[in-house]
Amino acid sequence: MTPRVLILNQCHERRFTAAQEAQVLRLAAGRASGPLARGVSLAGALAAARRHIRRRKLTRFYETRLRRAIPAPMIALPYLHEEIGPDSIRLLAGRLEAA
Repeated sequence: MTPRVLILNQCHERRFTAAQEAQVLRLAAGRASGPLARGVSLAGALAAARRHIRRRKLTRFYETRLRRAIPAPMIALPYLHEEIGPDSIRLLAGRLEAA
């Protein structure tokens, strides 16, 4: 049985431009530190940004593999960074409907 559609759930989508990603990685490699905002360290923010970049790249890797392996249209649903509520349900429904 051939799948009619493939749904890839909880995709980490791009939040930074390529230049911003490069800057995050450069600053993190240089162990930049100091306060960023009240209660937020620059090192902590850079670590979170690096995790997101890694997850986005991993999402892209698996998306590419699945597209090659399964000949079906793919719908990518985003990873939601907030509790599911009416707005997030509308977002997911819109993505499904658009496909």
